[in-house]
Amino acid sequence: MQIGAAARPADLALGLAADPRLAARVAELEASGAAYASDLAFMAPAVRDVHRQMAGAHQIHVDDAAKHTIRPGHNVVDDTFHYADVNQGALDDCWVLAPISSIEKADPGFLARHVSYDAASDAYKVTLFDEARKPVTIDVANSYVGNGSDLAFAGSDASKANLASVYEKAFADYYGTRSGHGDYASISGGPPAEAMIRMTGETPQWREVIPNPYDIADKGVDGSWLRERIAHNEPTVLTTKGDGITDLDPIVPRHAYPLIDVQDVAGRDFAVLYNPWGSNPVSAKAAEAIASQLKYDAGHLAIPVEDIQRLGNAVTHLKR
Repeated sequence: MQIGAAARPADLALGLAADPRLAARVAELEASGAAYASDLAFMAPAVRDVHRQMAGAHQIHVDDAAKHTIRPGHNVVDDTFHYADVNQGALDDCWVLAPISSIEKADPGFLARHVSYDAASDAYKVTLFDEARKPVTIDVANSYVGNGSDLAFAGSDASKANLASVYEKAFADYYGTRSGHGDYASISGGPPAEAMIRMTGETPQWREVIPNPYDIADKGVDGSWLRERIAHNEPTVLTTKGDGITDLDPIVPRHAYPLIDVQDVAGRDFAVLYNPWGSNPVSAKAAEAIASQLKYDAGHLAIPVEDIQRLGNAVTHLKR
């Protein structure tokens, strides 16, 4: 999935114009041909409004203490963390947050085991993995970019930092250092596969949702294949198409969703997804209602597997 300049929606173009570093990151990804997710133009209106209020926030350096005004004052990694405690905020980094949610769902506690906290300095050491799959330690101060009294970026809600906040900041430091800018624009848009590598050191697999017509062994993504991923506790993330998704569809373009479950609903396979926004657009009301019937709460939606084939781009997963 690639966002080409000609196909870039007007809202996304506005965001790029407001933030040169974001534009540079998108151009870098386009030049590399990477399959990536960047959902700035399609965020829920309330989230998009925050993004516009925070115009230029992507340019905040991860070490700019004056901008990191949310200071929990305790080790947030010790707090209970659930895969649905991921709320994206105003940074378009679903490619990082969807894998965080998916990894936590498949292996609760894995991410926390790769973070240590020093109370004296009120800071963390986060283990990520570089391009050679070698562990690297990222130092992260326990403070986060604020928008008034709220978090600007990821947290469990508007005001509460959590494990996702720590990892998001570690990613910004990792990519920002390598880009030479050290800011949050460095993680605006990217491939979920890359985020999985950074957090686990493992190489994920990738499958297009539609079967290859020239490969009779390729079945694409169907209910049976998705059930296998769930049965094997594999972190699994769906990325959606850039084109062909309308305001009437339950999922949004250029976004990443962790796969949570596959359930039979009236004889049809439905995939339960979680939206890293923590909420869904109005067009997902019916899908939210089905998820609710299946005992999944806010932020979840359940869609027929045929809709994944119709609206999805690819599924990335860590083989188990």
